[in-house]
Amino acid sequence: MSRMCIGLVLLLGVAPRADARPVMDWTVYQYKDGLAHNVVTSVVQARDGSMWFATRGGISRYDGQSWRTYTEENGLPGGSFSGLFEAENGTMWATGGFGFRGRPGNRIARLAGDRWEPVMLPGDLEGVRVGPIVGVAGGGLCFATAGMGILHYAGDEWKTIDEEDGLASNDVQCLLRSKDGAVWAAYAGRRPGVPFSARSRGRRGGGMSRFDPAKNAWVEVAAPGELAGGAVTAMAQAVDGAVWLGTENRGVLRYHGANWQVFDARDGMPADRVLSVASAPDGSIWVGTVGGAVRFTASEEASTAEGRWRVRQVFTEENGLPSNLVTSVCISKDGAVWLGTAWGVAR
Repeated sequence: MSRMCIGLVLLLGVAPRADARPVMDWTVYQYKDGLAHNVVTSVVQARDGSMWFATRGGISRYDGQSWRTYTEENGLPGGSFSGLFEAENGTMWATGGFGFRGRPGNRIARLAGDRWEPVMLPGDLEGVRVGPIVGVAGGGLCFATAGMGILHYAGDEWKTIDEEDGLASNDVQCLLRSKDGAVWAAYAGRRPGVPFSARSRGRRGGGMSRFDPAKNAWVEVAAPGELAGGAVTAMAQAVDGAVWLGTENRGVLRYHGANWQVFDARDGMPADRVLSVASAPDGSIWVGTVGGAVRFTASEEASTAEGRWRVRQVFTEENGLPSNLVTSVCISKDGAVWLGTAWGVAR
């Protein structure tokens, strides 16, 4: 694998190492405690401070004292969900990837009062995998899809944003709304022998675009070779404005200005397959991988901003996690770190 790290100098060629055996007091929540299912796929915090969890067996809400679980009995169109998002008006949305058994048109649901209701996609969108959600100006929502670009939803109307509108590919893997209101789209990487969706006529590898409000157009971001063949699995913007991207098999990348940095197992990460990325108020970055959770921090001793970042801590089952497979990371308003895993939630 080629390695690009613009502006980064490693002293004597030795990569910095994470602190040995970090100690953190993790509290674990599982099915026996009120969680809908032990396999957790998404963790978000609502504006009222409550924590929400998408699982393979429904959706759970925890207010710090009691649990509430939602299943098909509460209106959900299925049991297994892949994502959660709270809209500007406070409505909680959930996505189910390719849909649910016997209900191929149902991939999205929203909470209406005390019950969930399915949100039907138009007929021409059936069969499309629906991925992560971001909010956009005016209260609308954007959904990443495999093969149909971005689905924009506002006022009960659907609009498709695709290659004809400026996207580099219709296979959108991940979305991010940055602090300036711009929307970023990251594309699926191409695995050997696996073609892109028939609807996607664009690029032959991963990459990233940004919607420039000033130009009212999508602008492709020049990316290093590490993105050419690896799908972006997660995106987050750090306190310093940098965009961090987790990849399927090439670690995590940091993009700031025109500079890129790449971090992988050679830098102390427990695995190169990243499932989630989150920014903490203290400026650190948390990354969930198939081998544990990673905390990145910037050292003030480095001479350049790019050279400051390093793996500070690695958390695994050995120091309290219920599973090394960390599917989702959420930093709550009080600074607590919530990790969704394949065997419960750790806080």
